[in-house]
Amino acid sequence: VPNENNECIVCEDKENCIKCNIEDLSDCIICKGNTILHEGKCISKCPPESFYNEETKTCEKCPVNCKVCDEDKCEECKGSFFLNEQGQCVTKCEEGFYEDPITKKCIECLTENCSVCSTKECIVCVEPFKLTVDGECKSTCEDGTFEEKERKCKECDQKCELCSSLVDCEKCLPPFKLS
Repeated sequence: VPNENNECIVCEDKENCIKCNIEDLSDCIICKGNTILHEGKCISKCPPESFYNEETKTCEKCPVNCKVCDEDKCEECKGSFFLNEQGQCVTKCEEGFYEDPITKKCIECLTENCSVCSTKECIVCVEPFKLTVDGECKSTCEDGTFEEKERKCKECDQKCELCSSLVDCEKCLPPFKLS
């Protein structure tokens, strides 16, 4: 960098910096080769929570609450956040997904038509589906079961084939008869 007397002055980072600020020789303006200009310094890779923008040749911040990203899509979230299918960090996963504490990702429920689930099972089905005793989401409760509150199917009394509640048997299993 030439000074006021047209003498060349070496930038503080002579290894990586081609041009620097004449008032502050540690403040680089243009970097050599594969190094990246970031906050006045030439660096080999972008700092944590940022990514290299190929177009602008600069490091840019990751989306909010994101620890590792590739452009505007997050790959790993910070702290208590979970990564959803859209590459965003959320505190609660959307309907049909559960928060996996190990992978810190939103994982799709294994049961079809399930809106709330855990790692192993469906807890609540999407309306109007009912949660069967087998943990599936179906349009009606199966024979030998009845719909209880919150669209959950419960088993009838062991002597009953069809029922509308635990105490209202409509058809008995043989050899039993309605009294």
